[in-house]
Amino acid sequence: MNKTKVKNRDLDTIDSPIQRKHIIEKYLLNESLIIKGKDSRISVTIRQYIEDGERILIEFDDELSFSENSMILLYRVLAKYIQIECFFIQNPSSNRAELGVSKIAIAKTNRSYPRYSVTEDAAHVTNINSSKTVIDASLFNIPTLVKVSFEDYKIKLKSHQMGLVEVDVFHSELEDKFDLVKRTKKYFYIGNTSDLKSYKATNENQIDIEAETSEEIASLVRKYKDEKIISEIIYPIIYLNHSRQSIPLGYIWVRNKETALGKETIEKLSEIAKEMVARIKESNTVLSTEKFQILDISNNGISIKITNAHLIQTLPKHTGFVFDIYIRMQGYFKVFGAIRWIAYDSEGNLILGLELVGKSSFPGEREKFHKNVELLGKGTFSGLKSTTVG
Repeated sequence: MNKTKVKNRDLDTIDSPIQRKHIIEKYLLNESLIIKGKDSRISVTIRQYIEDGERILIEFDDELSFSENSMILLYRVLAKYIQIECFFIQNPSSNRAELGVSKIAIAKTNRSYPRYSVTEDAAHVTNINSSKTVIDASLFNIPTLVKVSFEDYKIKLKSHQMGLVEVDVFHSELEDKFDLVKRTKKYFYIGNTSDLKSYKATNENQIDIEAETSEEIASLVRKYKDEKIISEIIYPIIYLNHSRQSIPLGYIWVRNKETALGKETIEKLSEIAKEMVARIKESNTVLSTEKFQILDISNNGISIKITNAHLIQTLPKHTGFVFDIYIRMQGYFKVFGAIRWIAYDSEGNLILGLELVGKSSFPGEREKFHKNVELLGKGTFSGLKSTTVG
């Protein structure tokens, strides 16, 4: 199982053979370590340290085979995460292997919370909220549902008699003022193009044209006069995707040649932009109510196995998503998990390591979740393993 790290673990490498010997003999001898990358968390026990050639003798219950000189990573979590990088030398017997030690690395910081294995009948993940199509900041591919929504609202806005109206996605051929709206995520507003005071911002959500643009205000006034534009608004359409990224998706561009547009127009455009985003998000949301296995869990992290074909394709494109953790006899806990690593098992199932960066804000709910994780670790609920894992 090859793992792709989204966020790398910060490790200190132990260069001294004397220190490596000390760590193995004092902390790891006759202790169980997990083979990193194995599908089913196969563990081995270090039975002997051999100083000559810096070797270790490991013992295992499962049927294991190693190819000559193959690299093997063993790890264990004590106060900190410890990882041994080894290479295969020989099999003295069917349940033992002799490995050469290449490197030992230790996490720079302690693991915040212990992590526990969980059986399928004890807890699971469900109600995964994800995107049919991932909309990200690159806007490389604009989904059809976005284009359809924009066209619908372009027609709808004409009935509001605001003036000249355009609704579109941001693209490279636009003028600098559109790039300014996209970059700042603020609205561009000139109430009266002939009044110099109109080029200054009146609140933090408005672009200060006088301060933010390189073009002289007098030049802008002349340009608007030539185009016979009295008032102009460029209002951003900000999409909050399922990874909780704020994406400046497009804009509503309103120009009027007959009358000045006031704050009530800005308020109306704000409502319409939110309505557009809600419609796009609703059309682009998939709620997966299947049950997915929790491999292990802690107060601030979880690893899960995804078997749904659509989610296997789409979730790796997310940076995170909202889902429910169900704990037997305790109920559901809604959380947001940020993806920290991605892997696939031998059957092609998706394995995700998630940091729980957002939990319920209801009074006492967070503490209840932490208490239940602790009970999982103690094996309080029926069917649980009380094994601490790395």
